[in-house]
Amino acid sequence: MAIFSTQNQKNRLFSAAKTSLSLGYSVIPIHGDLRSECAKLPLIPWKTYQSRKPSTHDLENWFGAGAAGGMAIITGHISGLFVLDFDDPDLASEFASLYPELVETR
Repeated sequence: MAIFSTQNQKNRLFSAAKTSLSLGYSVIPIHGDLRSECAKLPLIPWKTYQSRKPSTHDLENWFGAGAAGGMAIITGHISGLFVLDFDDPDLASEFASLYPELVETR
């Protein structure tokens, strides 16, 4: 993650959030590198965005002001994205050999 200290960098994050929303993803602001001790934590209550995508106005409030240090995508049905997270490389390899069609993703 990058620290969004300049206006140009803040604008790029806002643009990325708008692009992600236009691609159908439900996005929320996170602390990012602005507060590394809680980088992955959301800046807002996020549960609502599991069933409702944010509006462009929401994005302007969250990202336009430059308070967010990063962006997260809510996975699952709302965004059409599902995540498999393996902490054990051996399990990941075993899964890949059993289900190769499921590891060919974005």
